[in-house]
Order: sequence, then C-alpha cells, then structure tokens
Amino acid sequence: MNDVELGHTLRVVRIRRGLRQSDVARTARVSQATISLVEHGYLEHTTLGFVRRVATALGVSVALEPRWSGADLSRLRDERHASTVLAVITRLTRLGWETRPEHTFNCWGERGSTDVLAWHANTRALLVVEVKTQIVDLQDLLATLDRKRRLATTIARDLGWRPSIVGALLAMRGETQARNAVRRFGPIFDAAYPRRGGRVQAWLRHPDSDASGVWFLNSSPDDAKRRPGGIFRVRPAGNRTPEPAPRRSGSPAIASCSGGERSDPRPPPSIGQAEDEEARGRGPARRVAERAPPRPERGSAEWRHGPRPELGAVRGRQPARSGVAARPAPRSPRSGPARAAPLRQSLQ
Repeated sequence: MNDVELGHTLRVVRIRRGLRQSDVARTARVSQATISLVEHGYLEHTTLGFVRRVATALGVSVALEPRWSGADLSRLRDERHASTVLAVITRLTRLGWETRPEHTFNCWGERGSTDVLAWHANTRALLVVEVKTQIVDLQDLLATLDRKRRLATTIARDLGWRPSIVGALLAMRGETQARNAVRRFGPIFDAAYPRRGGRVQAWLRHPDSDASGVWFLNSSPDDAKRRPGGIFRVRPAGNRTPEPAPRRSGSPAIASCSGGERSDPRPPPSIGQAEDEEARGRGPARRVAERAPPRPERGSAEWRHGPRPELGAVRGRQPARSGVAARPAPRSPRSGPARAAPLRQSLQ
C-alpha cells in the first residue's frame, strides 16, 4: 500500500464513522492541516508518529512493509540467523552431539519449531537451543524457550530418544550489543538462565544435570571474546589507513620528519666514490653550500645593515637583465627631493 492508498483508506474510514477532520484532529492532538495532508497522501510532509496517531484515532492499525530487490531482502535478514545456527551445529557436532535443525513439533495442540534440537547418547542428555541475533521482546523470548523446554521430553520420544537430562540454551553471537542486552536485564537472565561462558562449555562437554544458560558464540576458535570494530559498523572510505608502498630492493630507509621511513631512489655511493666527490668539490657539503646563500662576516657593514642593494636599485631603477632594457622603478608619493630635504636638515 502506497501513500495515496493509505490516505484514501483513512479518509474512507473517517467518513464511514461520521467524523469531520477537526474531530479527528482533536482526538489525535494534531492540526487539521495534518489530517488533510495525510488523507491526500502527502506523507512526506509529516512524520510517522503523526500518521500513527491519526490512524489510532480512527481505529486503524498501520504496519510497515519494507521491500528491496524481491526475495533478496528476506535472504539478507535471514543470513545472520542462518550463520549462527550453522555455528551452533558445528560446535555441538564437534562435542559429540546429534543435532536436528528447525525441528517442528505438534504436542497437545501446541505447534512450533526448535532452532536446534540436540541429543547426547552417552549421557542421554537432550538440549534445546534457541538462536537469537537480537533481543527485541524479552517476555516473548522467555515464554517461547520455556514452552519448548517443557515439551522437549515429548518431542524427543517421537524421535526414539529417552532423555534423563534436559538442557536449554539461548545462543547469541558474542557481540557487544548482545552482551549489553543480557547485562541490562541481568537479574532476569540470572534467574532464568544462570550459566555463562565456561560453565556452559563444561556442561556441553559433560552434561550431568538439567541446566539452562546463555551461550555466547565468539568468532575465534578458542572461544575468546574479540571485537573487530562491530558487525554493523560501516567505515567511510576516507578514514581507511593506506597500505605502505613496497620498498624496492637495495634502497636504504631514511628517517623522515614525521618519524617514519622513506626510501631513497638513488643507490648509496661507495666509500671510494664519496671520497672522490669530496676531493673534487662535488660532495654533499658542496651541494649544501651551493643551495644556501653566503653568510656575511660578523662585524662587517652587511652584518650590521643587511645586504647592499644592487646598483640599479640605488639609482631608482630595476636591475637590468641581459638583453632587456632597464625600466625606472615606481616611486611612491613620499619619495624624492620633497622628503630628502627635511631628512638632510635633521642630519645637519
């Protein structure tokens, strides 16, 4: 349903109920202009909260249905859940458990499916695993897992299993948002699922009694928590650290001003070549002296008053270049004999 169809639906319901726009605006606590915009389908000029308030005033429920590239959106939303289920099955199989993913049941009128149902034949232990990528409704989560745990023995008998131990685990990725959600509702999770971390791993290896807990699946094989920067974080391309350029073989590394290293494209001279260049006056000291201007001798006139100007500048002309005629230098209004006369009088 697009914006125009939604607005038309709200308008038809309002007319059927015999209400005016001002009546709906008073009930929804919005302006009459907002009611007119919504009914004409101009939802981009208002907010989603206002649209929901108008629909609630008319007794209409509004549900959002995002669409993107057909079936790719459902596959994209299910990708993280499927990868988590795969990680649970892989680790349970490694520990000697027999697993049944997405096993459906119908017991005494209660229908549903378990994300992972596992059986440990040596200890006759049955495990119900509920996989969550994000905790949205805590009350629904606790009720659903408790119902599956209560029906687990009946579900197992249909498969020919006779369990003496029943366990229930809530499996989530070991991400910061999942750990913060469990920490936020700590007393509730401590009462319903008290086992964590090492205690869960120990029970999975040797189940000896009924147990329930929260199982954080970490990305490293040794079950160490690792935070690579967040799964849902998208870094801008401009903030990525550029990779260093490969250094050519034979080029020495020279320390730069920033503290790093740079490679000199010129090969290092041999000892005999360097001594030969110094003897002929073409060594590094000679090249530095050619680039730097000569320093005046201490106590000389140039040292006291600065370098002397060229002859052309003294006479009020620019120094002539080879092949170019000399041009007179521009004179300021305060230069010339008018200013020189008071200066001579003050010197006398």
